[in-house]
Amino acid sequence: MCFLPRKTAITFTFLNRFPEQRLLSILAPRWWNDLPVEARTAETLTHFKRRLKTHLFRLHLSPSLPTSL
Repeated sequence: MCFLPRKTAITFTFLNRFPEQRLLSILAPRWWNDLPVEARTAETLTHFKRRLKTHLFRLHLSPSLPTSL
């Protein structure tokens, strides 16, 4: 038995399957640029994590505090 393709054009349905993956590639640089300079220029991963945690706590738990480190 011979089966013919329904469409002759190639469809890329996998591109629309997970749009949040493409969204992250757009938002991640924006989030990085919104971080304080002190966090972005941390010399070690430990310092970066500490500064990121401090920034996030200040941002979400105490809105009256300044966001710079």
